[in-house]
Amino acid sequence: MDLAERKLELIDWVSKTKSNTLLELLEIIKDSNSFSDEWWDNATDAEKQSIKKGLDDLDNGNLKPHSEARRVYEKWL
Repeated sequence: MDLAERKLELIDWVSKTKSNTLLELLEIIKDSNSFSDEWWDNATDAEKQSIKKGLDDLDNGNLKPHSEARRVYEKWL
């Protein structure tokens, strides 16, 4: 499914909703700068490198289960 088809599918779905809560959430997303396409341009080199490393780890199957991550970082949660 290409971008145009995905947009049309979402437009159709939103136009049929009866959920005021859903519409409010979508408005928050629309108005939020954090969902802007510019976020990558505003990221530091260190942040970009960290994201790229994470994606490489994902591609290579270098993953840890959620339970292990929780155990390691539990004291900060």
